[in-house]
Amino acid sequence: MPRPFLAALVVLAWSLPALAQTLTSPEPLETPPAAAPEGSTASAEVVLLVTVGVDGSVREVSVAQSGGQAFDAAAIAAVVRWRFKPALRDGEPFEARVRIPDR
Repeated sequence: MPRPFLAALVVLAWSLPALAQTLTSPEPLETPPAAAPEGSTASAEVVLLVTVGVDGSVREVSVAQSGGQAFDAAAIAAVVRWRFKPALRDGEPFEARVRIPDR
């Protein structure tokens, strides 16, 4: 094996632990439930994509799977009241996007 290649391989091996990051996803702390739309006798599953800020608040919401306009609105109204433990990268909070429910 040529020496320059071997030297580069050794430097890379030493630097890999520095590249590794510890990541944790946002964790829900407060999850007020959604209220069923008025007059609804059915149920629906709504899947949301939620951006959680560094302070654990909900910053942005979009519908990934619709359950119908009324159910989507009820799900969004509920999730904007949720509070999270923020995502962490090496112990520092960062803005992250999560899927709710996370199936």
